[in-house]
Parts: sequence; C-alpha cells; structure tokens
Amino acid sequence: SFAQHLVYIWTHLPANFRADLKHLRSLEPGQERRDAAKQIRQNALNGVYGAEIQKRAEARKDHHGSLITKLPDNLKADLKELKAADRSERVDLAEQIAKNALDGDYGKRIQAKAERFHASDRWQNCEV
Repeated sequence: SFAQHLVYIWTHLPANFRADLKHLRSLEPGQERRDAAKQIRQNALNGVYGAEIQKRAEARKDHHGSLITKLPDNLKADLKELKAADRSERVDLAEQIAKNALDGDYGKRIQAKAERFHASDRWQNCEV
C-alpha cells in the first residue's frame, strides 16, 4: 500500500536525518522551528546525511516552496488535511490521496507522475 511504501522510505533514510526530522516535527510553529528546518536543509546540502540526501538537496535547493505552489488546489487542500489529521487517520488519508492521484482527480500531470512512480522499480520492489 501507499502507506507501507512511505514507511519503507522513512526507515531507509539515514538515522541522523530521521532524528532531525522528528525533532523538527516536535517543535511548535514559529522561529525555532523555521531555524531548525533551515539547519536541516543546510546539513543536507553539506552532506551531513550522506551523499544521496545531499544529491537530492542540491537538486531541490533552488526550488524551495515552488513545488507546493505548483500543485492543483484540490491536492494542496488534501495535503493540508493530511498534515492536520490525527495520526490514526493519516494512513487512510494518504491511501485516498494516492488513489485520487492515480484516478486523475488532481489532473493529468499529477496522474502521470503518480503512474510513473507506481510503475517504478522503487515502488515495485518495496518490501515492508
């Protein structure tokens, strides 16, 4: 399932990266949280979390925030709902978002990306 794939990806992130992300999530919204996010981003760019994370951070460094702004409004709304949901509801909501993406509910562009990801080796070979 989509949720199982997310768990698989999460568990294969470097331990220090996961720890920093967990700490970030524990912080209340505000300056301290923004500063922690900036530090994580800088650590990723500096290779603190390993070469793979560094490569991905480099590829995204000039696109901070632009990925979300380009998403369809209904997908942004669903992602906000997912973020705000109780932990117990998130798996079901994530599954529904994945289904909606594959069904084309967020438009052809998102559907094509979802189909490519769903057909990818990473998705097909994922074991949880």
